[in-house]
Amino acid sequence: MSESNICRIFKETVRFIAISLQELIIWPDARKVRERLPIAFRARYAKVQSIIDCFEIEIEKPSNPIHQALTWSEYKKANTLKYLISCTPDGLVNFISKGYGGRTDDTVIVEDSGYLEKLSPDMEVMADRGFKNISSSLQQRECKLVRPPSVSADIQCTPDEVKASKRIAALRIHVERLIRRVREFKMLLPHACIDNHLVQSFDYIVITTCALINMQSNLIRY
Repeated sequence: MSESNICRIFKETVRFIAISLQELIIWPDARKVRERLPIAFRARYAKVQSIIDCFEIEIEKPSNPIHQALTWSEYKKANTLKYLISCTPDGLVNFISKGYGGRTDDTVIVEDSGYLEKLSPDMEVMADRGFKNISSSLQQRECKLVRPPSVSADIQCTPDEVKASKRIAALRIHVERLIRRVREFKMLLPHACIDNHLVQSFDYIVITTCALINMQSNLIRY
């Protein structure tokens, strides 16, 4: 078979595969999350039900100048698609957003992707410092943001702030480990570059990847 024919079949079928496998990406209720809560979370962060982060996938430079601007990522210094991913404390993917242009701010993705609609009152969301602007959005849903304390070049961190930063970083790293699992798939390798003709199908590819990850062995022991 020719490469073009294989690509056509792939693009036609990946949507149906993603729709079928999307049922494996679920948002467990609070009771189930607590039952599987890793020991490291139980003392101080027992209300955390979601750990979030964004990852980017490099794409070929679009021919349209507007698309070039919307997908340009200052962080990656390339044109990218950006996804918001969330996992439970034990490493289960419970939310994956659609793809956004690499220029899109993380806070905008959180507010636009439908993630906030998944939250329930009195739960906590763990994230890094880059998500500090979502605090007010979480408060509107009676939720709390757990992130490392802000740092300033002019103000020295207190010993308690340093300890809190280390504790949160040690737990938040689980979502980074999850993203590394995503990156193990050949099409999503760290230095992979997606052809423009696959961009419209890429949301389905990412959904399929996350669903398959949820079928793998547990990321974290509980």
